[in-house]
Amino acid sequence: MVAFICTITALLSVTFSWFSSSDLEVNKFATNFDFQVDLVDKFTPPNELKNETTFAKEVTANNTGTMDAFVRVMIFPSIVKNGKPLQATIGKEVIIEDLDTTKWKYGDDGYYYYLGLLAPGEIAPNLFSKVKLSVVGVEYENASFDIVAKTEAIDTNGFHYRESWWKDANKPVIGSPLEEIDNQLEPLRKL
Repeated sequence: MVAFICTITALLSVTFSWFSSSDLEVNKFATNFDFQVDLVDKFTPPNELKNETTFAKEVTANNTGTMDAFVRVMIFPSIVKNGKPLQATIGKEVIIEDLDTTKWKYGDDGYYYYLGLLAPGEIAPNLFSKVKLSVVGVEYENASFDIVAKTEAIDTNGFHYRESWWKDANKPVIGSPLEEIDNQLEPLRKL
């Protein structure tokens, strides 16, 4: 009986050994430079959302800091009805119009990359300026619609953009959209 209790106790201590504790302390450091790129998102939501109607929505980035930057922007739509998300895919239910594919390139990783160096005080050309909701079916009636934009920026030193965004300082896969983006950014970087 004692052996049985010891075995159960040992089993329980092994089974519940995944309980842990953690702590976090934030240390703030100040630098003598100002690196800041802001998202520019100009959009006035319409009073009534109608299918196949185009709305003005301008999305870009503004370098408000004092250092050159490489920039990428993520766009993700959201359609919600009664607290439940509905299908909202760019190119299907949500159409982005006036997409600038000469100054911006989709990386096939969820991000659009600005194909230039964004200097201090410079605003990139709009990624797009119009959006249209293209849904069919009663399930979309009285739903709320939103397009969330997120911007990320990295300094132009070395291969910081590869290391931070792609987790690898090596060139991206040959023939991939990221290789095309890399071919545009690499000559602009600071050595």
